[in-house]
Amino acid sequence: METTLVRGQASSPNAAVPAAPSGAPRHALGDLLWSPSQEARLLRRAAVALAFLLGLAELRIPIASLSAPYIYGKDFLQEYIMARALAEGVDPYLPIPFLAGRFLGPLPVALFPHPTPHPPTVGLLLLPLASLDYPWAAGLWTLLELVCLVASVHLLGRISGLRPGARATLVASAIALPWYPILLDLALGQLMLPILLLLAGTQYALLSGRRGLGGALLGFILLLKPIAWPLLLVFVVRRSWRPLCAAVSTALLGYGAAAGVIGMGGVFNYVAQVLPEVARIYHATSKNISTWTIGWRLFEGSGSEALVGITAPPLFQSAQAAAALSAALPALVLLASLLAIRRWKSESRSLGLMICVAILISPISWSHYLVLAAVPAVEVGSWLIRHRAPPRETNLALLAAALMVPKDDLWARLALALAGQRAAPDGSAVVPFAPALLTLGPAVAVAAVAVLLIWVPGPALDRHSGPACGDASRVGKAGPHEPASAGTVQKRR
Repeated sequence: METTLVRGQASSPNAAVPAAPSGAPRHALGDLLWSPSQEARLLRRAAVALAFLLGLAELRIPIASLSAPYIYGKDFLQEYIMARALAEGVDPYLPIPFLAGRFLGPLPVALFPHPTPHPPTVGLLLLPLASLDYPWAAGLWTLLELVCLVASVHLLGRISGLRPGARATLVASAIALPWYPILLDLALGQLMLPILLLLAGTQYALLSGRRGLGGALLGFILLLKPIAWPLLLVFVVRRSWRPLCAAVSTALLGYGAAAGVIGMGGVFNYVAQVLPEVARIYHATSKNISTWTIGWRLFEGSGSEALVGITAPPLFQSAQAAAALSAALPALVLLASLLAIRRWKSESRSLGLMICVAILISPISWSHYLVLAAVPAVEVGSWLIRHRAPPRETNLALLAAALMVPKDDLWARLALALAGQRAAPDGSAVVPFAPALLTLGPAVAVAAVAVLLIWVPGPALDRHSGPACGDASRVGKAGPHEPASAGTVQKRR
């Protein structure tokens, strides 16, 4: 028995959310979430109020990051000096310390010794900030990131079939704020929250039938970071040419504009020299959670010349095997995901899986990249809610959530504890190979979300994920998971 939506009859706004069959087993968490008792209602309200207050308290971290000397250690400094370099006709891929010294003078913090790994299009997009003093630009960027967080929460709610108002959106945003990847992205002034907003906008536009806009938003992501390129393969597999052409055209226009400013030689230098150089520096650091790092850790050991942290010897020594395995693992992950999405009807489910893949196969992937996993996590969460939290699937989802919560330094402390060692005052430590693998905990969390998308919902996610397979006929102004005309739920045998 399955539930299906029949249009044309009036019903409540929640009619698009099919209920689980009566008598179906439900997780204890589901009993708490849907219990009508007064005690359960009070407990839910108290939990939301507490989470909201804790979230507001965490605002102190991004605010503190704007004070000296921390403000000069933000990753946003790279974007700022790139924009300044483009504005003044200077090569934006000179080493970061050189550019920072030229535009900001002597700084009280040590800077990374290499050029910025971000594309020249980022500098073009942030050119308006180049006219501001750095502290003002950093403060404005932090405010923009907070706006992106709020807007992302609202769009993800709409994608889930909800109608979040302003108050609900702000409360949910505050509750999400203490999640470590979000806090880290805000503290560093990174790009993941703007990319999250663009990803949510891509999903919403595609679900709403505005496929050209959805593709253009995805192309805009590629101008910020090329990490999202695997999502283009979803359109290739599904032969959805309109969003694919819109994404590629947007990216080509952006990089064409960058070539007009720094020349084709500058773009080529970024692709052929800067990216490989930065990848070589960080490919084996314990903070890199990409599948690319596994081969290097296994056959060359962990560590980085530019980052202080946990180092570990290799299990076996072989530079050739390290290079081969480091390339083979991401390729296998990508191939397996492509084979999986070929059988799926749901475009949003396919894009969710490819977001997880993008995080895992990026040559350098940091823990704040987990911000992007919020999109597929919402996909799984909405399925669990529609099915009233079935026990097995809910337990697996809770396990994935538990893996996504810890800070990356907690994984490092667990590795040290397992090795029976303590870190030096500067944070460095040498541990055996096996304990160092614990620092890949965030990668396991992303893989767990991917497994939930592949294995847990199965065909049911394709049936009940709304017009995710491109059926725009069911999309109205109310939202992408709500029918264009109100409907009732009938049962079909």
